[in-house]
Amino acid sequence: MRFRAIQLTLAAAGLCVPCALLFPPAIHAQTPVPCNGLLTETGLIKLAASGVPEPRLVLIVKTCGAAFTLTKDSEDRLRAAGATDAVIAAVREAAPKPKPRPAPPPKPEAPKESSPAQTPPRTAEPAAPPAKPAEPPKAAEPAVSVLPPTPAPKPSSPGAEPADPRGQYERGEAFEKGAGVRADPAEAARWYRRSADQGYAPAEARLAYFYEYGLTGMCDFAEALRLYRLAAEQNDAGGQAGLGHLYATGWGVAADAREAVRLTRMAAEAGNARGESNLGVNFEFGNGVPQDFAEAIKWFRKAIDQDYPYAMNALGDLYWDGKGVAEDKERAKDLYGRAMEKMKAAADLGDASAYLSLARVYELGRIVPLDQTQAFADYLKAAQVGLPVAENMVGIRYATGTGTAKDALEAVVWYRRAAEHGNSDAQANLGYMYDTGTGVARDSDKAVQWARQSAEQGNANGQFNLGAAYAGGRGVPQDNVEAYKWYLLSEAGGNKQATERVKDLASHMTGAQVSEAQHRASEWSAQHPRH
Repeated sequence: MRFRAIQLTLAAAGLCVPCALLFPPAIHAQTPVPCNGLLTETGLIKLAASGVPEPRLVLIVKTCGAAFTLTKDSEDRLRAAGATDAVIAAVREAAPKPKPRPAPPPKPEAPKESSPAQTPPRTAEPAAPPAKPAEPPKAAEPAVSVLPPTPAPKPSSPGAEPADPRGQYERGEAFEKGAGVRADPAEAARWYRRSADQGYAPAEARLAYFYEYGLTGMCDFAEALRLYRLAAEQNDAGGQAGLGHLYATGWGVAADAREAVRLTRMAAEAGNARGESNLGVNFEFGNGVPQDFAEAIKWFRKAIDQDYPYAMNALGDLYWDGKGVAEDKERAKDLYGRAMEKMKAAADLGDASAYLSLARVYELGRIVPLDQTQAFADYLKAAQVGLPVAENMVGIRYATGTGTAKDALEAVVWYRRAAEHGNSDAQANLGYMYDTGTGVARDSDKAVQWARQSAEQGNANGQFNLGAAYAGGRGVPQDNVEAYKWYLLSEAGGNKQATERVKDLASHMTGAQVSEAQHRASEWSAQHPRH
């Protein structure tokens, strides 16, 4: 039995390619360094890859400064582009350092987010298939405390460059939305960062979103997690919604459905549109809560009242499929169309989640002619900034030749990127490639390794693949009890092929073996609760 190749469709997201600084080819110690602002990670990668000598590159970093915080992932990307230890050290020294956070005075109400963050509605991650098994146990992360919010200082005078955090945050909003100025995500991020460095929670939450979806150049989930947590600790609804989304997707932190729902509900009940939309997704698919279409529709409508496009897509899907409401494809198309206009504007800023949503529009062909080539192009833009769900989708399209030339080698490259970022679908897909020797040398041990990582995250396809490995004795000792256990878990997760394997395998087992396998499956489920 071969592992089952995974084919899934989803929705949502984007790419940000900031302008790189351009330098003359002749480098001399005294040549002035032309700085056009702080260096982004993408800009520095381009410089390193273009062969700028180490002394000059160090000088550039020290002179211009860095607009990003150095993480393990960003360091690896810089080294891959040719950055040396001296350059890395210079970046570490030049990276923004948060100022001491003032103790927030007591105040009962959090400042309301005037620009709620957006999240993909139908990604393979927070919105899993309807019967998705449990998420893995909660990571050892500090609990999010709920403190009084940071007070909102009075804004600066219109003509002055704001020094107060609220004024800086509003300046960032203006550059993000193009309100009175040309839209410029890099400039928006700069103002959000200045405000966030003073501990202003709405700016922390918005800057975190920029890191989550690549508007700063590359996705940086560790930095997004840090900033969302800081905002959530001040009882900021945008921070709670963003942190809940990271727990739902497992981006930068171990996935935890219960913690995701707790934080998302707090944000939704505070009136945050992203929280309302994501809570609706939880109820639609039964992620961390019992499945309830009526509750899902209620929360989607609340978010739509705030003009939130991802909720429009989500409710559109329910009308299209007739789930929880009478089927109404015209109503669905109207919602899709409204969402698409907003997604185009967000994609123009480099928002990876918007590229994912646009890819899905062209992939499904419900309101535009079906165009798999355009869908692939949009998935690729989101993948190139490091969004795991998009990386997996690019892998699938290379593996199947959908919207692009079929290329098993490229499929493995993208599956591996997503798998190493923790995407459970990609882990199962990469395991399949190793099991079959497709695009990579056949290796049963690695096939089992990736299948197990996927299975332990509760992925029904990964569980099926691991069951197949035990049933066939490939990469692990043959063991019908373990095979039956994983097939049972996969069946509970909605994998119909697993149902047939359970029936077939039972005919080759004793009653005691079946009981033991059922006991093991129950124990695993108890340790990985869905609700």
